[in-house]
Amino acid sequence: MFVITLTRDHINVLQQFLLSNKLETAMWLSRLFTVYCSIMFILPLCNNLPFQNTSVLKLCMHIHDPN
Repeated sequence: MFVITLTRDHINVLQQFLLSNKLETAMWLSRLFTVYCSIMFILPLCNNLPFQNTSVLKLCMHIHDPN
């Protein structure tokens, strides 16, 4: 089995690389976030949480009866 071990030196090198390429890092993070949001929109993993149904119900009630 292949195991990756991160030492303090590896973390320091990675941190130095990310800080020296701030714009590219920010662009890649925004791309990953966009892909994540797109996947969660199409295939939500938490689609049966109880508070989602109540919040949708409250929104519908507010739209039909604004008082």
